[in-house]
Amino acid sequence: MGVINTNEDSFFEGSRFSGEKALKHIEEMIESGAGIIDLGGVSSRPGSLGVSEEEELSRIAPIVDLIAKNNLTCKAKFSLDSYSPLCLEYALSRGFSIVNDITALANDDVARVAARYDATVVLMHMQGEPSSMQEMPHYDNVMLDVDAFF
Repeated sequence: MGVINTNEDSFFEGSRFSGEKALKHIEEMIESGAGIIDLGGVSSRPGSLGVSEEEELSRIAPIVDLIAKNNLTCKAKFSLDSYSPLCLEYALSRGFSIVNDITALANDDVARVAARYDATVVLMHMQGEPSSMQEMPHYDNVMLDVDAFF
């Protein structure tokens, strides 16, 4: 699995790409055996701040379009790391097949978009939001609490 982030705030600097450099890196990952490529336009690292759906779309759309134009969805599965119905609709309508939602489908519209495209959904658990999720997280029993969440 490979990761491409289209913002300057992502956890791992080495995953940040844009434009033709992103396309080249995606092609290299596929040639190296990546079967899934995850694209993200908004950082979810602890302490990060969100952006508008429109800003996220402006970050991911050029790369989604390059992926579609070069028929790369025939060579690997593509995932969008997003909880934006607007962005997910854009990516899924262009051949992406996985929704990577850090909010675990908190927004029913995300679930509707995923269902409309029969997309695989990856869910994450966190307490709070990325900006606050590391501020004194507490679990009585982490396994039981996370199990109850899902």
